[in-house]
Amino acid sequence: MPKTECTFEEDLKSLRTPFTRTAYHAVVRALGEGLQSTEHALEGRLQEEGRADERSDSQLTDLSAEKECLIGLIYAACQCHIDAVAGKAMRINERLQQQKILPMSKQDKRGLTELCRAIYSDTPLSKITAIDVFASYFKHRDKWPNRWSSLEGGVTRTIKDIRFVGLAYTAADNLTRSVRGFELQDGRFTVSLVQLLDEWTACVHAYAEAELRDRNVL
Repeated sequence: MPKTECTFEEDLKSLRTPFTRTAYHAVVRALGEGLQSTEHALEGRLQEEGRADERSDSQLTDLSAEKECLIGLIYAACQCHIDAVAGKAMRINERLQQQKILPMSKQDKRGLTELCRAIYSDTPLSKITAIDVFASYFKHRDKWPNRWSSLEGGVTRTIKDIRFVGLAYTAADNLTRSVRGFELQDGRFTVSLVQLLDEWTACVHAYAEAELRDRNVL
């Protein structure tokens, strides 16, 4: 049988899945457990007395780098969900344009991530946008030159956002420090991110539904 074209109702339904019902949530939860173990090991090493030799310094450096990497991986898994939700919303826009209907007011990922009302620290960015920025930094930092000012092209906006959230090209603990900008629920970093992503996903769904009803296509 020929494949039938999806309807706006089906498109909207695809936006309804909360983060906690995706595979990305399981990944974030597992990474969060690994992060807690690393943090406990790091705290234990810092509390030890009389171990200021070269070997213990090396172990502290390794544990700190491991913590930084785990936080980056958590952000990257969250970004996968952000991209999936934004992609579904943008496909609705494409369908509207194909049918010669006025597209939704938010037409790119940034517009959608800024639907989140929670602001990251003292920046102009939402916390969902901040997660996206931290993930991009983690994924691309090793291929960027030491002085970000030399970068041109499509990454210019990313670098501007990175500076907004307080990252510095000379710092080895950028992501570790980034955690402070999120209000920790139950003292756990990942719990806060999961709650934010669930709320944002519901917000994008409500926004898309309202926009489609305004255009009388539902």
